[in-house]
Amino acid sequence: MRDHRGRFGGFASLPLPDVDGALEEIGYALDTLKLDGVVMLTNFNGVYLGDKRLDPVFDELNRRGATVFIHPTSPICWQQSALGYPRPMVEFTFDSTRAVVNLIFSGTTTRCPKVRFIVPHAGGTLPFLARRIGMFARGLTGSTPVPAEEHLRKMYYDLAGSPGSNALAPLLEMTERSHILYGSDYVHTPEAIVSAHLAELLSSKLLSPEDFRAIARGNALALFPRLED
Repeated sequence: MRDHRGRFGGFASLPLPDVDGALEEIGYALDTLKLDGVVMLTNFNGVYLGDKRLDPVFDELNRRGATVFIHPTSPICWQQSALGYPRPMVEFTFDSTRAVVNLIFSGTTTRCPKVRFIVPHAGGTLPFLARRIGMFARGLTGSTPVPAEEHLRKMYYDLAGSPGSNALAPLLEMTERSHILYGSDYVHTPEAIVSAHLAELLSSKLLSPEDFRAIARGNALALFPRLED
């Protein structure tokens, strides 16, 4: 990052569920290393984002107005739920959905409005479930309904592995175009597949050339303005 200023950025991994260690790492990563945010798994040995045990971490990230990139992992019951199939195929998208719902229903996103969340893979199954989640948020939270759909709209979403209209169309209903970011999943996704996904995105009838330029660059620069230098 120092050698190629304006070209590369970086996130810090936090040693969760060790809260004290995570708080120390946030300070070192953002103050000393000058990184651009932190990356957090959807769950840490079954402790999901939004769990009250992680409140001190999110409170500190909110104080700093930090960016949090969420990366999915497997639920603790994956041996049964994956049915022997590759976990990234289905389990990861479900776990992203589970973590984001818990962040909203736990009150974390309400309490920490300055944290900017980036959700991968076009939001997992969130776009499909957004209205259903909103319905339950209004019906299960007593006298103070949680505006779940508004919280979903405010988050950011990358398109890693999700360039098609089947993912993009519902995502565009759930959030603003300015909150969509390009993602490749390289190197875990082979280069040939990354190229095919990019070609599909470029040919999308749902996006204008201006939309694509914003998704490929402009929206990210709005999140990380130091990279414009």
